[in-house]
Amino acid sequence: MPETLLFRLYRGQVEAFRETVESWKVEHHHAMIARSAEDLVRHCLHAPALVKELWRETFAKLRDDGIEDINETRRELWSLIENIQGILGTAREMAHGLEQNGHGIAGMPELEQAIQTVEEQKHFIFEHWGEFTSETVDRALEEHGRGESMELDDAFASIAGVDRTTWLKRVEEHKRKYHGGEQGYSG
Repeated sequence: MPETLLFRLYRGQVEAFRETVESWKVEHHHAMIARSAEDLVRHCLHAPALVKELWRETFAKLRDDGIEDINETRRELWSLIENIQGILGTAREMAHGLEQNGHGIAGMPELEQAIQTVEEQKHFIFEHWGEFTSETVDRALEEHGRGESMELDDAFASIAGVDRTTWLKRVEEHKRKYHGGEQGYSG
């Protein structure tokens, strides 16, 4: 019997020790998840720059007539931005869940700003860029016939948010930088 009492005492201490270690493992696991969430949030803060670069590259191809199917390009760009927004939303949900469990997540205000910025970028890009159909082409030709259309340089300047003169200067700078000036450049 004395051994049983001895083992009971130790068994109780060992059980208390095991519970402490188990709870530490759970707390540590949650802390590591919180740290991973902070890493994810930090990476998500680059989303607006990614969307800006994606739009810049797409716009350059549109401008330089390097796109064969403008509708497919629009759909692909829309899909990529939607995916970025989905990732941002998932990161927000995950971080909020951890915050509700008592884990502070660094960068949450910045993540909210990134989400808002990407939504604004998407609106800017697609506000006037609908799918081209035979009806939209017919309507555009009719508007052009009535003198209601805009010259391409004016349209691109408007899209870029600058006046025509600034746009034309940018085009000339682009030609000089990437095509060696006017010689041999027909675009």
